[in-house]
Amino acid sequence: MQRTLSSLGNVWKQLLFTASLRTNAGQYHHWGLERDHGVEESSAAIKEAHRDLILKLLEMPVEEAVVEVEEVEDSKQLELKKICPPMLEPCLRRHTDYVLEAARLISHHRIQPGERAA
Repeated sequence: MQRTLSSLGNVWKQLLFTASLRTNAGQYHHWGLERDHGVEESSAAIKEAHRDLILKLLEMPVEEAVVEVEEVEDSKQLELKKICPPMLEPCLRRHTDYVLEAARLISHHRIQPGERAA
């Protein structure tokens, strides 16, 4: 799983990918991992990686989170309901929501090179 995630680059992209592997029932599926390790073991590994990515995001400096949000082609994909695992503790879910919203706002209001402040 680590090899796949590291090829994606930043944490936001890794979160989007990991979340895309989760079904509405909360199970995770990745055909390659399932083929090599079985359904239950691969689902558990992805679930753990997903939670670890949330914690990594929450430890990240805000400026780094902003830069990473800007690297995601369509930041509208970054919806809390999609990127947060359902079993995530409510306090971590709220904190993740705050980080995402702050990163978006800072990115949106950042002065671009060549622009002048009002």
